Amino acid sequence: MRARGWDELDVLIGLDNHFQEAWAWRIPAALQGGTDPALQSLAREIAGLKPETTFVAKSGAYFEGARINVGNVTIDGHRSKIVEAVTSGRGALVIAPNADNVTISGFEIYGSTIGENAAAVWIDAPNAVIRNVYFHDNDTHVMSSGVKGGTLVIEDSKFADAMGSTTEPGQTHGFYLGYHDQVIARRFDLRRSGRDGHNFKTRAHSSLIEDCTIAQEGAHSSRSFDFAMGGMHTIRRCVIQHGPAGNRDVIGFGH
Repeated sequence: MRARGWDELDVLIGLDNHFQEAWAWRIPAALQGGTDPALQSLAREIAGLKPETTFVAKSGAYFEGARINVGNVTIDGHRSKIVEAVTSGRGALVIAPNADNVTISGFEIYGSTIGENAAAVWIDAPNAVIRNVYFHDNDTHVMSSGVKGGTLVIEDSKFADAMGSTTEPGQTHGFYLGYHDQVIARRFDLRRSGRDGHNFKTRAHSSLIEDCTIAQEGAHSSRSFDFAMGGMHTIRRCVIQHGPAGNRDVIGFGH
């Protein structure tokens, strides 16, 4: 049955029988006036993707993520959203180990959370590029903690409100990057990593971080940067704001 004021509230109320509870459902704001999510499946749309090609997503919102199983491709979100999606218990977009040299661009991704280490983009391949994205309200934004070798590039993007782990506070971070040979991160804005996580954690051998803003603001974060394995790292032309609830260390090195 339809609730009173349906045209005004866009709420659907269902009742199976009088022995059970009723349920209510409202069309998400991201879809009002947009594309029916039943017609959009990112996993299905990229299933036949070939190397050396670019996939351009449909406008609107996707309510499921995808695993990327082929390398040397570009996945262009084209200003679309991925909302509250976790693929294989890992992330909204999961780059498989054999999918090297994948570029992710143009997506807004939010709500990828399981209360642990779910990520907007989970990377299991050495080389990847993340460009021109907006990730917010995920457990973590970019995860590649188990990767060895290669170069990870993050640029021209915004990241906010990594929620962290509810079960293991301090174990989830804004960026949680692995043993890459090099991380290049430039022209990005990263803010408010919660539950005692670092804003930017990496085990990379070297990194270049430039022209960025890293701000804890009022979040209960830990370090602004954590270079966990030491290495050769350059930070230049960046603004670092370390909030009052943070760790005493702004930058950790070799912990």
